[in-house]
Amino acid sequence: ERSIADEPAGYARTRLKCMLELLVTSGVRLDELAHARWGSLRLETLPDLAPTWILSVTGKRNKTRDVPLADEVVDLLRDHAADFAAEEEHNEANRPLICALRGSVPQWGLVAGAVRQVAVAEEGGGALSASGIYAMLKRFFGRAAVTAGQSGLDARRFDAASTHWMRHTFARQSLVDGAPLEVVSELMGHASIDTTSIYSTQELARKIGAVRLKRSRSTLSPRDSSNV
Repeated sequence: ERSIADEPAGYARTRLKCMLELLVTSGVRLDELAHARWGSLRLETLPDLAPTWILSVTGKRNKTRDVPLADEVVDLLRDHAADFAAEEEHNEANRPLICALRGSVPQWGLVAGAVRQVAVAEEGGGALSASGIYAMLKRFFGRAAVTAGQSGLDARRFDAASTHWMRHTFARQSLVDGAPLEVVSELMGHASIDTTSIYSTQELARKIGAVRLKRSRSTLSPRDSSNV
């Protein structure tokens, strides 16, 4: 199975790891990640709790929410940011969490009265767009799908994987770990707790399916099982 460790070392692998870890451990939406800036990240210290990094994101319905981040994720983001020197110190707060490695693709526009192709950004360090993040992750999952069968995994699941798939993973795992439904709903930015409850129902269905599969593999006949 191909993993992040199999990717060529360098800026691209560091950024890919940032995207994967952020999405699967925070539940942020794709568009929220694309618009996240360092100025929206703060270290919060509350009574009886260890200092925790908090990322403020603005999602659907223009609603802003706070999402805790693990120290290890912030360390990864620092490694990624270190690849791009800030142009000016006072612009550091506006630096994207996920940066483009190169300048933008030139686009047609009107410049000084003439139609020309102009790049929005000549160098890397600008924000990687939502479509750019999506494309990078889809390509990674596609590469993983090629070798998934060697580890007994379902290649189709990797082919279908996306940023939203990782958001689902965060929600389900949070509920499995015992996080209250209302807390997961707030972290996900859902308008209604009913939306979040779908994940709880899906997890219960998964457990029921696993138990039924185990029973179907039992070697005990009905007569034998009655004597146990």
